[in-house]
Amino acid sequence: MWRGVAFIDLGYEIRQLERREAELVDINRELEIERAMLSSPERIESIAVNRLGLIAPEQGQIRVVK
Repeated sequence: MWRGVAFIDLGYEIRQLERREAELVDINRELEIERAMLSSPERIESIAVNRLGLIAPEQGQIRVVK
């Protein structure tokens, strides 16, 4: 008797955990997309130019340090 009840309870718990896992997988997918968008070079350049007023360096202004 108790085994049957415990078995049913575990089944419900497993199903609930499977739903939560699916939710977390969806959230993770959305966050990965958002991260990719936020770290795109085009977006970063746009912010640098439009918000911060930065400009590309001219020839001779770049020094490579080794």
